[in-house]
Amino acid sequence: MSQRDAGTYRPSPPPLQGGIPEMRQWCQREFDRIADTLHTGRSQWAYLDVLGHTPDKPRTGMIAVFKPGVAGPMEGAYEYREGYGWTKL
Repeated sequence: MSQRDAGTYRPSPPPLQGGIPEMRQWCQREFDRIADTLHTGRSQWAYLDVLGHTPDKPRTGMIAVFKPGVAGPMEGAYEYREGYGWTKL
């Protein structure tokens, strides 16, 4: 992965031959690449859906983008913290 692509993941084409053993190897390589991408934390952006409701079971550290009036008076990104609820970022 080049420095320019660090923090992003684009799947490689799956194998068209080799059967189940080759598919297993491809899956393992892709899962490793996804884990590396998540671990580096170097993504420069994220596309999040704008939600019209809060999640049923929020957890501390969860970040979501809400429509106005859902988690607060303004549309935008909010972080959930136990004991504090949704806080605008």
